[in-house]
Amino acid sequence: MAYKELGKRIYKARKNLDMTMKELGEKVKLHESTIKRYENGEIKTLDIEKIKEFSKALKVSPINLMGWEEDDE
Repeated sequence: MAYKELGKRIYKARKNLDMTMKELGEKVKLHESTIKRYENGEIKTLDIEKIKEFSKALKVSPINLMGWEEDDE
């Protein structure tokens, strides 16, 4: 998995919602510094439950978040 690409998708989805890292962290039960590490591609593990939490908080499908489908742009 390309963790930098996943981080970019998390960042883009968060910005589309005008959400701060702290707000996203509160929704997925992670510290904002951990959100930053995800967005920077520094964290190399992401379990299915955390993917679901990110997807729900960011209002995107898990498939889109993982990059298994193209954006609708």
